[in-house]
Parts: sequence; structure tokens; C-alpha cells
Amino acid sequence: MSEVLVQKSEGGLLDTIGKFCMDLILGDFEENPSNAAMVVNGLIQLIPIAGQVLAARDVCGMIFRISRIGPAKCGKNEWMELAIAAFGCIPEVGALFKSIVKPLWRGSAALKGSVRGQAFISAMLGKSKGAAITFIKTFNWAGHTQAAIQQVDQGLTLCDQFLAYLEQEHWWEPAALQGLAHDMRPQLKGLSGPLHTGLREGTEALREFLVTLLGEDGYAVAQAAAAAASTSSRGARGGATPASHARAAPATPHAKKSAKPAEEQNRQHDPAATTRRQNAEAGGGPKTIARRITRAAWAEIGSRYKGLLGEHMAHYHHMKLHAPGSWPHGTVKDQHPNARWTGEKKLVTELGKDATPTELVPEHLVRINQSGVDGVWALGNKTYHFVEAKASESAGAMFGQGASDWKELAKEEPPASTETKPKGKGAKGKSTTPRQPKKLRPPPGMTERQVALWCMLSQPKKGLQMSEEWLQASVDEAMWLSNLANRWVYAYFAIPGNSPPRDYTPAAGGPLKKEMAPGMPEHVAVSAEMARRALAGGDLYDLALHDQHKASHTPSDILTAAEIDAVAERFDRAKAVAATRQSPSAPPAQQPTQPPRPSPSRRTGRNRQ
Repeated sequence: MSEVLVQKSEGGLLDTIGKFCMDLILGDFEENPSNAAMVVNGLIQLIPIAGQVLAARDVCGMIFRISRIGPAKCGKNEWMELAIAAFGCIPEVGALFKSIVKPLWRGSAALKGSVRGQAFISAMLGKSKGAAITFIKTFNWAGHTQAAIQQVDQGLTLCDQFLAYLEQEHWWEPAALQGLAHDMRPQLKGLSGPLHTGLREGTEALREFLVTLLGEDGYAVAQAAAAAASTSSRGARGGATPASHARAAPATPHAKKSAKPAEEQNRQHDPAATTRRQNAEAGGGPKTIARRITRAAWAEIGSRYKGLLGEHMAHYHHMKLHAPGSWPHGTVKDQHPNARWTGEKKLVTELGKDATPTELVPEHLVRINQSGVDGVWALGNKTYHFVEAKASESAGAMFGQGASDWKELAKEEPPASTETKPKGKGAKGKSTTPRQPKKLRPPPGMTERQVALWCMLSQPKKGLQMSEEWLQASVDEAMWLSNLANRWVYAYFAIPGNSPPRDYTPAAGGPLKKEMAPGMPEHVAVSAEMARRALAGGDLYDLALHDQHKASHTPSDILTAAEIDAVAERFDRAKAVAATRQSPSAPPAQQPTQPPRPSPSRRTGRNRQ
């Protein structure tokens, strides 16, 4: 009797195994999830790949379903289901996606869209609606789409391995299942491209569904941001037309002062003089909401796009001052037929070859990793301008990062011990030597603007960026000769701030302007959209998208050559003192009255094309 029960038990398990595999391939798996629970204990021991298939069962189930239907016949619903399954497998967001987005999508399909907005979210998720709304609004679509594509690729590999195993003969496997696996496997091998395209389509449709689902709640935030951006743009357009400053008179190669007074240079480059900006008010006004949205978007676009954003804005602001209309905004060489310079004023490389403005497109990201001047402008008559762009979340964030970079770490005490151990090669234990800071600490007596330049430009190994010596080592001699006064640093802040330098008490005078740069909300929003399109698919060269950030490229503040040179002298002295302290055989360090000026080493400039 017991043998009969065992045989029946084995027969039931084998039947269940065959039904599970058949259901997964034919598409009934999701409708009968109990099958998985019934066969887990026995199936994993029989099929090596089954454990991994179960772990990604929703993705694998959708891949088999799409393979059965055919990618060409799949509609938006199938691709959205694939996107939901793929996002649900991403470790850091999968649980929230399954518990929030998946129920909303399934519930909305059942209700045929009769309820929308937070009322629907509340009805579906109850007390969890607050977390759901926050999750939906802050979900990083661009960053997680690539992870979802990887999940689909892994699922496709698992499906192929699963079919390859079933294609072979096994004592427990029905002949019909073996034949089905043999017939299905070739169909999977050509699915990689269509799955990627379909996933991007499903991701975009899913994002639009969630935005629509939020209804008035979601639109209110977007409208507030648009109103704030419009206010900023109107302020930028409503001010006086900025006057181009006249060309500086020729200067000697090592001139320390601009040929025209620094005040005149500041006046003509002063963003406050050309815009009527509003301070960010406390509370929930449109400007404050826009600031919060910009802060969240700034955190998402990544450090590389932040550098690209600053360089782009600097190019077009300087062009507006000195070469208006010489390049059509947003156009990319080899992508737009009208992407060409009009007139002799243009951007060039450090060797004088033609260059193009930086646009918010992925292929221009490589530029921010190249050493050299961000913008070299050839304005005719052997006149060149040199512009460096620095973009930060806020002035406070910039000062805070600077303080971290020059902070000397405390000495680490060796572990307490009653024994005296030799110290030398091979000796173990914590070092008593403090790790060196990344940057030199600024000397006392500097103004806030000088500390800002120190934070933005100091490079311990290469010297102070944009200083005379640094520039002479970066560009062709014929370009910097008589043009050393034509140097500017454009500072761009994504949100306004009032934080002074951290761990440093600045001298009186020279406050840094710390307002949000006009046009920054639009540029951050478009940067986030460009990053999303780069991952999920979309037209990266759509001029309508680039027109959204065309209105203003005005910096938060502009710092001049005279200010850079004043900081360079202090930097050289601090560097000499640091070198003396690090030399074991050197006499006690003394502050030199005149910094050494080594001859700059020549190097080739970068090609910015």
C-alpha cells in the first residue's frame, strides 16, 4: 500500500513539473501562480536553471508570452507589462515597484480609468498613498531603465538555457514538452533587439500613465515650476541689453592687471546688472517649489551632466556678449544642416582649430573630462577670450566640498600593546602618518570671492586653473600673448544659497553672488530628459527640446582675471610653504615674500571637437 502511495506521489510531482514548464512557456503561469509553490521543492532538484527562472519568473513569463504572440503584434499593454516585470526585478526598487506601481496599473486597467489622481491611489493603497505618491514623483526613470534592460537580457538568457535543458530528453519530461522547447528556442534568439525597443516603449507609456494618474496633483507641481521658470526668464529678458565690453588693450605676457579697470570688466560681465532676479521666498510660492524641484532633478542628472550644463551655459552667455547669433542654439554638427558658424567670431581649440559650442547631448559628455580651457573664443584681430565654467548645486555645497578637500585627517593611533614591535617593512598596525588632503588649505585673509576661486580652481599638481602660468601651459603662445587680461570664471548655482565658506573666516569685502543662475531650472530639467532619452530612447537632437532652455544662460556670478591673479599669488606661496614642510631635510618653513614663478612646461591643447 505504501509503495502505491509513493508511486502516486511521484506521478503527481512529475505531472506537476510538466504542467509548470508547459504553463510557463505557453503563458498560463501568471494565472496559476500556485503551480510554482507546488513544484519548488522537487523541481529545483531536477532542473538546474529552474531556481533562477523562478527568481525572475515575471520577466521570463513575459518573454515567453511576447515570443508566443510575436513582437510585431505586441501592443502597449504587453510592453508595459514587460516594463513592470523588469523594474520589479531591480533590487533597490523592485519591492516598491511591485507593491505600488503594479497594483495601480492592474487596478486602473480593471476600473478602465474611471477614477484618477490621489483619490484612486488612496482607494488602491489606503494608508500607503503618501509613500506611493512620493515614490512615483521621485522615481529615477532614466537611471533605472538601463537596469531594467539588463534584467530583460538576463531573463532572455535564462529562458534560452531553460529551453536548452528541456530540449534534451529527461526521464520525467513529457515528449510534448520536449518538442515544444525545441520549437520555441529558435524564436527566442532574435528577440534581443525587439525586447529593448519594446521595453523603452513600455517604460515611456508607464511613466505617462503614472503622470496622468496623479492628475491635478501632479500637474500643480509642474505648473508651479513652469511659472517660476517663466518668471526667471522674463526677468532675464526684461533687463537692459548687456553691452559687449571693448577689447582689452594689449598687455605684456605677465601683466598682473587688466588693461581696463577691473570695475569696468565687472560692470560689463555683471549678471545682476542685466537681469531683474527675485529672491527665493520662504514657504510654498512658485519660486520655492521650483527650487525644490530643481534640487531633486539636480541630484538625478549625475556629475557628468552637471559639468556639461555649466559649460553649455557659459558658451552661450559669452556668445551673447561678444558674438551674438554666431551659432544657432541647440544645433549639433553632423546632426543639423544649419549647425555652422556665421562670421569670423567663433569657439576654437587651444591650438586655434574650429570648435563648436557644448550642447546637452550625450556625445558631448566626453568634453568635460578633457583638460584645458572650457571656452576659447577667437574674436578677430588676434583677440582671444578664455572662459572657465563651474557649476555647483549651491555656493554652500561648493564651500563645503572645498573644506572637505583641504581638511587634514587626524593621525590614527596605533593599537595599544604591552610589547614593543619593530616598525619597518612588513610591520603591521595602523599608520601614525596622517593622510594628505586633496587640496591646499587657503591662507587667512582672503575674501569670500577669493575663497570661492580657491575652491573652484586649485589643483595641487597643476597649479591654479586659469592662472597666467596655467593658461600659458595650456594654449598656443600666439593666442595668450596680449590676451592674458581676457580671462573669466563663470559660476553657476542650481539653487540659491547664503552659506559662507565652511571652516574659514573670510576677510571683509568681496562677497560672492549666490543666487540661482537664471535659466538653471530649464537647463536642469532638459538635462534630466536628455539622460532619460539616452537610456530609454528618443530624439536627442529635437530642437523643440533644446528651445526649452534657450531663454537665459546668465551665470550666478563672474570672476575676473585680476581676481584670479590675486588668488594665484597666494596659491603659489601656499604651495611653496607646503613643499618646504614636506621636505625632511629642509629648514623651518618661512613664508616667502615673493612666490617662485617656474617657467611653464609646454603641452599641446586638447581638441574640443
